[in-house]
Amino acid sequence: AHGDAVADADGRDEDGGAACHLDTGLDGLGDLIHGAVGVDEMAGPVGIVDMMNEVGSSAASTADAVYSMLYFSAFIAINLAIMNMLPIPALDGGRVFFMIVTVIFEAITKRKPDPKYEGYIHAGGMVLLLLLMGFIMYNDIARLITG
Repeated sequence: AHGDAVADADGRDEDGGAACHLDTGLDGLGDLIHGAVGVDEMAGPVGIVDMMNEVGSSAASTADAVYSMLYFSAFIAINLAIMNMLPIPALDGGRVFFMIVTVIFEAITKRKPDPKYEGYIHAGGMVLLLLLMGFIMYNDIARLITG
């Protein structure tokens, strides 16, 4: 999947533009959830820079390299937006989820939930996200070293 992301990101021959990339990002998320793609195939900042280098180096001209890198950057931005809106604590989607839960809780109990519990959940989510980021960065560096 690491190499597929580079091939898909250049994607000038695919039609659909941003909608196509949104669909590709959602398909990738589905593959990750269903186990078709492993966490070891995810890329963090180190892997993304390596993929940007591949995209730029494979272009026929400087103009093509700039175009391909901008296209790849848009692909990454769309995927980050998808991931950010997942209902995971410490992400924007987690905050939206807790806002919905708060409205439902207030409608049922007629009182506000204690915000410290939401803070604890978001802090725990942040710790887990940082651990995942460290693991992904380790895999990126190992992939660069081993080739």
